[in-house]
Amino acid sequence: MEKFKPSNIEHNKNLKEKFSLDEKIEQFYSKPETEEELNRRVGVIRDIPENINTPKVLLKLGKPDGDDKFVHMQDEDGRDYVIALPIEKRAFHRDIANFCRQLYKKDLKVLGGGWIRNENGKLVVYGQSQDFGEANKEFVKNILVQAFPDIEIEAVSLRSEEISKIQGEYINTLEKIDNEVAKDLYANVVQREGIRMGYDSTVLPQVIEGSDDEMFQMIYRSENGSSFGIDTLHLGYKDKNNILKTKELAQTRWNSYVKDAEVKDGILTINFNSGGENHTISQPVDSLESAETFSNLNETEKVILEMYKQNQPAYQNEDYSVFHGV
Repeated sequence: MEKFKPSNIEHNKNLKEKFSLDEKIEQFYSKPETEEELNRRVGVIRDIPENINTPKVLLKLGKPDGDDKFVHMQDEDGRDYVIALPIEKRAFHRDIANFCRQLYKKDLKVLGGGWIRNENGKLVVYGQSQDFGEANKEFVKNILVQAFPDIEIEAVSLRSEEISKIQGEYINTLEKIDNEVAKDLYANVVQREGIRMGYDSTVLPQVIEGSDDEMFQMIYRSENGSSFGIDTLHLGYKDKNNILKTKELAQTRWNSYVKDAEVKDGILTINFNSGGENHTISQPVDSLESAETFSNLNETEKVILEMYKQNQPAYQNEDYSVFHGV
């Protein structure tokens, strides 16, 4: 448990003075002022309602002048979870989902995500998750109204004209993927792991035989449109704690394709072809995180690749096209 800090009293005092918050909204931003209050809040965070028709709601927000992410999930019993955490603690929507899977020991299915902000004493639910797509915000609003009946809640749906064509293509592709592991893999690779070069494309995640639909592979093709490109083979899976993970398995200079992939007797085996040559990756399932990345790049190509890695912010900011699911 986090050690109680007496400075929380001063924090709450500054919070009220700076933002003139009423008590209804203050509860989402304030910190506990006593050890007893800290223990009570920890219990509130961990407790799950006994009635499956009662959603688990947790709004722990950062600063009233900031925006925080939320995720809408369901467990195997059909109970809804709406969890919001400060972005300085959980930077991505997938971080919130994985935190909740560990905290509640549940196999939570993510239904979507978005953002929450304070607007003059009103909580506004808006936006979308690049990891999981847009949550049904009217449904989320009804959950929050049930949990906080004395607080005004507003839901703002996305309008199609507010979504760029490039982002829209990504969202449409993500919606076609109905498996949670595959969807998490695709989102994480496209949004963060993939090395962008300006003319990139993806191959949709494919299930690995014998994995009970809990392990997928996909290839991200990075191309600069003229003289250089690489293919990266990524793996998406659930670890022993039910946490969604991604792993880079191979980087090749030539066009690659997976011939077959399976899990058998605790061993993951992927046979793939790169530039006409066959290769095999074999790794125990219980040590996937320690698997080394296969590469057939020469030293010059590695230097060029590193240059692209160093310049990723420029490609992300320019919103270069990614051709999805080709």
